[in-house]
Amino acid sequence: MGKPQKASRLIRQKSDPGKWEAFKEGDDQAYAEIYRDYIGELYPYGKKLCKNSDIVEDAIQDVFTELWRLRRNLGQVRSIKFYLLSCLRRQLIKRLNKDRRLVLNENYLIEDNFEFVSSEQELMISDQRELEEIGRLKKALNTLSKRQKEVIYLKFFQNLSYQDISSMMGLNQRSTYNLVSKAIQILKEKLILWLTLLLAVF
Repeated sequence: MGKPQKASRLIRQKSDPGKWEAFKEGDDQAYAEIYRDYIGELYPYGKKLCKNSDIVEDAIQDVFTELWRLRRNLGQVRSIKFYLLSCLRRQLIKRLNKDRRLVLNENYLIEDNFEFVSSEQELMISDQRELEEIGRLKKALNTLSKRQKEVIYLKFFQNLSYQDISSMMGLNQRSTYNLVSKAIQILKEKLILWLTLLLAVF
């Protein structure tokens, strides 16, 4: 497939059962469409887990290689996006754990790396006030713990269900609810503090 390119990040909340079944039966076009549909969401998520682009790209390549190799043994999926994101997360953890040099390198540590950075959409925004608001939200998001940042990203940026997030991160649903709730509370406090300081200045 070659190196993944940054594609459109349109949110797809439902999988296409027909496309998945066609892919499982060996349809090259369905396989290519699944790649095109979700590469734009896999790559940014991978980069939030691991800063090294080469490792992320290789992990994505492995996900799709294994997907094709094992296609006839795969069951039906509730969400193609959830399935692929889960596979990528496992593949990255496997790669980083396999090579201790990467685990010991702070630039690759999966537990510390989840970070909200500027997106292509933000770079196209010309309104300074809007950019400042995005910057404040991003700064607040990056004060969260790694797990809090990841659940917020999966819940509100990728529209995954609590059930899918729990399965993906190896948590029970109650823990996932609590993580999201605590993260939202922290964000509210951070943003309210900023608003209070702004009003005090003016």
